Amino acid sequence: MLLNTFPNANDFGNEVIPGARDIGMKVQAYAFQGYWEDIGTVEAFYNSNLALADPATAQFSFYDRDAPIYTMSRFLPPSKLMDVECVKSIIGDGCVIKSGTSVKGSIV
Repeated sequence: MLLNTFPNANDFGNEVIPGARDIGMKVQAYAFQGYWEDIGTVEAFYNSNLALADPATAQFSFYDRDAPIYTMSRFLPPSKLMDVECVKSIIGDGCVIKSGTSVKGSIV
């Protein structure tokens, strides 16, 4: 229904939710107290991911057993880093980074 009503909308916070409210649709909210980041642009998405690679600024840990993060299943081999310098970076599944490579401040 929202897709048919707002076919060209790209932003929930600025277009879809206010538009739905303005035409009389029932809109509800939940006051979420945890970590949230607006990643509505490619730059914001990149910067948000990069911030997670720096333990000094990261808002949470992917490896906290008390607060696990569940994602969809992916059937990729694990990443392989061979004699690599890797600093403040996130390396995704299925990557092969060969000897002598330096990865700094990157999302791969």
